Amino acid sequence: MIIKWVMITLLSVIVMLSFINFYQNVIQYEPVRTPNEKNEPSNMKKKKPLMPEKGWIEDILSHNIFSPARSYKDDPGPVTEVEIVQAPLKQPELILKGVILNQYNVYIAYIEKDGQKAIGVRSGDKIGDIEVMNISNQSVMLKWNAETITLTLKRVESLNKKKARRR
Repeated sequence: MIIKWVMITLLSVIVMLSFINFYQNVIQYEPVRTPNEKNEPSNMKKKKPLMPEKGWIEDILSHNIFSPARSYKDDPGPVTEVEIVQAPLKQPELILKGVILNQYNVYIAYIEKDGQKAIGVRSGDKIGDIEVMNISNQSVMLKWNAETITLTLKRVESLNKKKARRR
């Protein structure tokens, strides 16, 4: 029982000292006042602000980097037109991974583009520069640079025949 009273007393003394410290440092705080000229020590004389010499001011103003008069002028000579030849764009590698019919009776196709993760798309969606035109249960029609691409889930017949011969 005595230990409890000692602990409560110590705790209340610590709280009281903390409150006194808070009162002195925060509540009675007065910001530093500027010294009056009479109270000012003799070694604290007012200093003039540093200014560059007069010669430097004109030099700085004459070499202003934002001045419209300051520019690099070079005679470009006769202007010739250069014809830019663009290499034909490479068709992206597209693989149809699957087609599902969602709860709203809309087909969603999962297409893998250039070996990346398959993305679920609906009719009218775009994958980069490829637009999905139409999706059916076995195929997807895409439009890329005014070219129509058709992806299907059906196996190529020649592959099925080769598998049949091997058995």
